[in-house]
Amino acid sequence: MELTAKKNKGGNILFIPAVGDGHGVGHLKRCAALVKKAQGKAWLYLPRKDLLPAAFVSSIPKEHIVERIPAADQLKLIVTDLWRTEPSLLSEYGKQTVLLGLDEGGDARDLFPLLIDTLPHPETKSAPNAVFPYAHDVPLSAQKKLRFPFKRVLLSFGGEDPQGLTEILVHVLLKYNIFKPAQMSLIQGPLFKNDRWPEGVRVYKHPDNIAGLIKMHDLVITHFGLTCYETLAQGVPVILFNPTAYHDKLTKRTGLPSIGVKKPKLKKLKLLLKRKQLFKRIIIDNPLGRGDRAQSLLDFLINCKIKGAVSCPLCKKKLNRVVARFRERSYFRCSRCGMIYLLYCGSKQIHYTRNYFFQNYKAQYGRTYLEDFLFIQELGRARINEIIKLLKKSVQANLLDIGCAYGPFLKAASLKGFEVRGVDISGEAVRYVRNKLGIQCQTMDFENIPDRFIKENKKRYDVVSMWYVIEHVQKLRRVLAVINSMLKQGGIFAFSTPSAGGISARKNFYGFLQHSPADHFTVWKRYHVKKQLKLFGFTVKKIKSTGHHIERFLPQKGLFLWISKVCSPIILFLSRLFGLGDTFEVYAVKESEYDEFT
Repeated sequence: MELTAKKNKGGNILFIPAVGDGHGVGHLKRCAALVKKAQGKAWLYLPRKDLLPAAFVSSIPKEHIVERIPAADQLKLIVTDLWRTEPSLLSEYGKQTVLLGLDEGGDARDLFPLLIDTLPHPETKSAPNAVFPYAHDVPLSAQKKLRFPFKRVLLSFGGEDPQGLTEILVHVLLKYNIFKPAQMSLIQGPLFKNDRWPEGVRVYKHPDNIAGLIKMHDLVITHFGLTCYETLAQGVPVILFNPTAYHDKLTKRTGLPSIGVKKPKLKKLKLLLKRKQLFKRIIIDNPLGRGDRAQSLLDFLINCKIKGAVSCPLCKKKLNRVVARFRERSYFRCSRCGMIYLLYCGSKQIHYTRNYFFQNYKAQYGRTYLEDFLFIQELGRARINEIIKLLKKSVQANLLDIGCAYGPFLKAASLKGFEVRGVDISGEAVRYVRNKLGIQCQTMDFENIPDRFIKENKKRYDVVSMWYVIEHVQKLRRVLAVINSMLKQGGIFAFSTPSAGGISARKNFYGFLQHSPADHFTVWKRYHVKKQLKLFGFTVKKIKSTGHHIERFLPQKGLFLWISKVCSPIILFLSRLFGLGDTFEVYAVKESEYDEFT
C-alpha cells in the first residue's frame, strides 16, 4: 500500500536521506531519528524501500514514512541528507518548497537556499547558514577512565562499508598480531556484502544500540563520520581509518589520529597504540567539541518561519546563487535582473506596532518617529518638488502614499495642493494621520490588498509613493502590478530604498548584508533599477543618490579622523558625483499597462 502525507496545517518537514548502494544507512538513521523526535511534525521520504532490509524499514513507524513528495501546501521545508545532491534533484525538490541541505558537499552547495552543517567541511566550501555540531545531539555519557593498554577494540564502518574497510583492517590486525581475535569486535551493517569473519572475532549484526556497544570497548576504529562523534560522546578514544581522501581531509581538521585511506599505515598504527597521553587528551578535550546545547538542529527546523523567496521576487528567475548566508538568512542575486533578495528562516516576527516607530526608531536615530516628524516632512517637501517637475501640476493631483506611517510626507504633499490619501499596516499610525493631521488614511496590508480596493482605485492616482517601504515587500510582483493599475497614464511612481551600491556596501558587502534588517526582503541597486521597473511598464526619469555619510568613508580615529574633517567637502562631492549614498530615490513614469497580478 502506498503511503502519502496527510493534510497538516502549517506544513511539515520532509527529510530525504541518501539510500541505496554506496550510501550506507547513516544518513537514513539520522533522518529517521530526527523524524521520530519531531513528534508528528516531520516525514521520512522513502520511495524505494526495497533497497533496504525489510527488518530495518519495519523498525520505522509507518506514519513517519511517505513514498511520494507531498503537496506544496503540506510542506514547510525539505531537508536533504544526500551528501552530494544532483542539481536535477535540487530543481525537482525545489518546486515544492524551500530546500535545506544538511552537510551538503556537492557542487550544488552554492545553490541551496539554506545550508546546515553538523560535520566539518573543507574551508573551500561555502559557509553554511548555521552549524549544529552533531556531537550536540549525541547523548553524553559520564566521562570514563581511559583503559590502557587497549584490550577490547571495536571496528565500525557504517551500514554498508562499500570500500571493505572492516575486512581489510581485520586482516591486518590479525596478521601482524596487533590484537588477538578475542580482543576484537566488529559491527556488520545491514547492507554488508561479506558475512564470513575470522573465528574468535565477535560480530554484532546491525545492532540497535551502538552507544551501548561503544561503552563496552576501550577503543573504536572507524572512519570520519557520525560514529566518530558518538564514540567521543561516550568518552571512548578513536582512531580513524578513512575510505576517501575527502574523509581524511576532514579528519585532519579535527586533529584526531588517523591511519590513512583504504590501506592502513601499519607502522603509524603501532606507534599510536603506545601513546597513552594522546588518547587521554582526546577523552578529556574531545576535539570535536560538545558546545552549547541551548538549541538543537531539530528545534531550529521546527521553529523557523520561512519568509521571502527562493526564486527572484521580481522576474521569477529560479536557481540563483546565494551570495551571503547568516544564521537565519540567505541572500541571493538574480542572474537575470540583478535583484538581491532575502530568504528568512528565523523564528522572530517583526510587528509594525508603536515600538517599531518609537523604541526601535529611537535606538537607530536617537529620536522617536514623531520627534523626527518635521525633519521627515522637510525631506518630503523636497521629494514632492521632484514629483511636481515630472507631473507638471500639483493642484487636484491625486496622491497615494503606501506605508505612510504617521504621515509626514502626506502633510508635505497636502501643503503643495495635492489631494492625498495614505495606507499603512499600523492601526495606531493610521489613527494619528486621520485624527491629528485630518488626512484620509486606511489600515491595510498592501501586500494582501483586497481585489475590491484594486478595482475601486483603478487609474485613479497621479502619484503613488513608497518611502523606505518597498524593501519590506515580499510579494513584489503583485505590489508593482497593483501600483501600475492604480496610476493614470503618465502617472508617477516614486520610492526610496537602501542602496546595495552605496559606500557601506562597496566597502564591505558581506557586512552590509549582515546588518541589513531581517524584514528587508529586497536590496536594490541603482544600476539595475531602470531595467527592473521597465518590466512593469515604468520608465525611470530620475534616480537621486541620498544618505551621504562622510564618516563611512574613513575610520573615525587618529589621522583618518583629521583627514575626514578637512576633506569633508571633497568627500561629499565625490559621494554625490559617483552615487555613493547609502540610500537612493527613484522617480518613474507609467508608460504602459501591466496586468499580471502574481
